Amino acid sequence: MLIKLKEPAKYVKPIPLATRCSSAGEQCLVSGWGRSEGDIKFWNFFLSPNLSLPKHSNL
Repeated sequence: MLIKLKEPAKYVKPIPLATRCSSAGEQCLVSGWGRSEGDIKFWNFFLSPNLSLPKHSNL
């Protein structure tokens, strides 16, 4: 999917890929605009929470 910006972006940097797998209970940062259940709705603002990874048995 491509997006067209009204103005050129001022700050553009590549996002580094993970160098290892995270462990259960470790804090991680997730980011994006998201989607709600049911009818597809996108947020009007950027979301970037810190979360603790669950144990595999809790997935």
